[in-house]
Amino acid sequence: MKASNCVLSPISASATMPVETRKASRARVMRWHLARVRPTPSCGHCAAAHCIVGPGLKKLAAGAVVVSDTASPAGTSMPLVSRLVAPAIVVLSLLAGPVVAGGWVTIARDNARQVQIDRDAIIQSDAGTRVAWARMLLGEEEAGRLGYVAVHALNRYDCRNRSFMPVRRRYLDARSIIVREEEVADQTPRQVAPGGVDDRLWREVCRPPSTADLMELALEAERMARAADEQTRAQTPPQSPPPEAGVERSEPASGPARLGSEARREALATRTASRPAAPDPLAPRHPPIEWSYEDLTGPEMWGRLRPDWTECRDGRRQSPIDLHSGLAVNLEAPQFDYRPSYFRVIDTGRLLRIHAGEGLGATLRGERYELVYIEVHRPGEARVDGRIHDLSVDLHHRAPDGRMAVVSVQFEAGNDDHPVLAEWLASLPLERGGQYAPDRTVDLSALIPAERAHYLYSGSLTVPPCTEGVLRVVFKQPMQLSWEQLGVIARLHPPSARPLQPTRDRRVLELR
Repeated sequence: MKASNCVLSPISASATMPVETRKASRARVMRWHLARVRPTPSCGHCAAAHCIVGPGLKKLAAGAVVVSDTASPAGTSMPLVSRLVAPAIVVLSLLAGPVVAGGWVTIARDNARQVQIDRDAIIQSDAGTRVAWARMLLGEEEAGRLGYVAVHALNRYDCRNRSFMPVRRRYLDARSIIVREEEVADQTPRQVAPGGVDDRLWREVCRPPSTADLMELALEAERMARAADEQTRAQTPPQSPPPEAGVERSEPASGPARLGSEARREALATRTASRPAAPDPLAPRHPPIEWSYEDLTGPEMWGRLRPDWTECRDGRRQSPIDLHSGLAVNLEAPQFDYRPSYFRVIDTGRLLRIHAGEGLGATLRGERYELVYIEVHRPGEARVDGRIHDLSVDLHHRAPDGRMAVVSVQFEAGNDDHPVLAEWLASLPLERGGQYAPDRTVDLSALIPAERAHYLYSGSLTVPPCTEGVLRVVFKQPMQLSWEQLGVIARLHPPSARPLQPTRDRRVLELR
């Protein structure tokens, strides 16, 4: 839906015309307004608003009534046309953003817990994305054992691709004091399964406005219009007695009508100014623990930064590794179900991460994995046949049972641009830590080499928390990107490759 389809043209443009011309002009403008709010495929809000703005506009839509300046006596408030159209303008302008209604709403409950969402904290992020706070209220026994009564979670919902991404958690005690706050380490998008609690939360955040929401907006606009008119009447001086016969009658002054419009604008401005600004849900109370690829927060220190990252230090199946002379066997070649898809480019501050639409995936060793996200590392992380390449693109997949599989494609610099990288770089967010989702698609199948020779082994994620048990597929044949593309990526971030990890006694299979 695009709010631009709901914009109404100004009526005040005819204010300097002669009276009779202005009457005819306003009648034409009113008919244009009504035509603009008829239902259209791309503007469901306009269609709904047209049905509920009130009987006055319905009569005009039917062509039964045409109202001019003479409908209101001189010296009273604005013309009837303005009083009818203004509520519609307010309704449509309010519909430009997401419609939410007040406070915490219970989404699910059982004997000991409740899951709620804060409708007041739902905010629009960018195209197709909203950010919202949810919370889980614990039962008395569980709260006494854990030391907190509620867990608040900040999630980013992708309404276009039916997924969400966890961002932050807060733990509160019975006095609503934050006892702990943390940034979610694994900020990968989760597909929303139908029928569960996540599905209810996603529907609440991404739902379109209901008829009740639209009706409430229309009634609120009409109440504001009546209040403005009453204020105008109170400020209007007593009318002069009618002139005696034979005295020329002057045209009604247009001042009161303009004053009514000014009063309406003042009332709207006052109402807007008196509403307190909502707190920024993305502003952390305490800085999260950061990690990087260098210095005191670099790879050698990851396992000491947080208790749940110790696998980065103590794990025995870590990635990347030096790949050469694997066990040559008749492996089944990976099959990829990649096709044109919308995408979102995220600058994590350390590297580029790309999210694609749902339904894409790969079949690895006979099992289906869904594509979750993509990461770009410079230089390439794995050493393939004695060489570390200029770049690697890691495609992260997840099986229905939660197990991860990462397909790594190596890139070397040359003369030709790579079309997929070109689309990603053309969609870079303007700020580090930002994200951008263009309204176009890219075909991810162009990332996969024609030659399917690869290495296969059991490894880990190459960023904290360094989770093990990840199926790693590393293609041998490198793809090509241009020197210019590599230069752009190099200017975005410092090197983003984890050092090679010990192979130990792992079995590495090879499809030649």
